[in-house]
Amino acid sequence: MKINVTAILKDLAGKSLVSSERICAACKRPIEPVSMTVRVILINSLLGEVEGEKLQGTEKLRRFRLASQIQSMDEQDFTADEVVLLKEQVNKFYTALVVGQVWDLLDPPKSSEAR
Repeated sequence: MKINVTAILKDLAGKSLVSSERICAACKRPIEPVSMTVRVILINSLLGEVEGEKLQGTEKLRRFRLASQIQSMDEQDFTADEVVLLKEQVNKFYTALVVGQVWDLLDPPKSSEAR
């Protein structure tokens, strides 16, 4: 199943999610907020590391290559193993609002699981 990684995540009221305003460390100016797309969430999740987590180089390379693939194409077709990894990583770094939307895209609920 193809996943459109350019999809913008929404809040519960239907407004687009954007990154919080940050300040540039070098110039001290505000950095423009960025729309939170599935691509941004997946790449940040893959490239981030939890404090104390010790990953082998091969796992870091696997995550880097998947992040590069996600960056390169607007529609992605993930393997079952990639979906498992992505779901685990998104869960480590994001709240229920983001996790719910991304997981539903990666692994759509069966009709009996839907609302």
